Amino acid sequence: MKNTLTPIFKDQHKRDVMIICPGGGYSFCSPREAMPVADVFLEFGFHCAIMNYRNELNRYPEIVLEGLAQIEEFAQHPLVGKLFIIGFSAGGHYALLLASTKKSWFSGIIACYPVVSSELDIRHVGSINNLLGINYELYVDEVSIEKRDLTNMCPLFCWHTMDDQVVKVENTIRLVQAVHQVGGHVECHLFPKGAHGLSLANRHTPFNDVDPLVYEKKYSSIALWVDVVKSWLKTLI
Repeated sequence: MKNTLTPIFKDQHKRDVMIICPGGGYSFCSPREAMPVADVFLEFGFHCAIMNYRNELNRYPEIVLEGLAQIEEFAQHPLVGKLFIIGFSAGGHYALLLASTKKSWFSGIIACYPVVSSELDIRHVGSINNLLGINYELYVDEVSIEKRDLTNMCPLFCWHTMDDQVVKVENTIRLVQAVHQVGGHVECHLFPKGAHGLSLANRHTPFNDVDPLVYEKKYSSIALWVDVVKSWLKTLI
């Protein structure tokens, strides 16, 4: 199965689009961070498009070139307005790669508990290894987002939990510092406690072994990120 960019149009009116990059450690794309997320932004007034970027396990830099080609073609559709992009975990890293490569294409980026750095002390080893494969030594620094040229990148919103045991919160902290150092627009929210991979943190995105209502109650304070990001988007659209 080929990698795809799957459009989900709210209606037949021209609207801004939220491109969604699910997480999955660059080994798969999590359904918990795909259609449930699209439903939120469709209701908010966006068209959406889901990037299924791991059907073929392409490596860097091919994965970025392919994604940009798909987005460039999609952007020509008469119903497509401004482009925004959201990514979760490794999908956050992918979204950041895309947005930092073609800065003028995007009007805003949302990074949720993102993989950011390839530095040994905070690296999510699985994601970086899956992304690079045999190209590891050649590109390991190039895919460290905080080391890329982030000047003139679109506005950034990011959030993370402080005790994330999978992708260390320092990934987001270093991203914020890097964007701030070049005078970029960044808003960041850090929650004191919460597991990795919470997605919407509500009953629609529970972990497989958790009762949806129990999940929603436990993470209700984190689920507020959705309302906060809507408020942030209103300043950009």
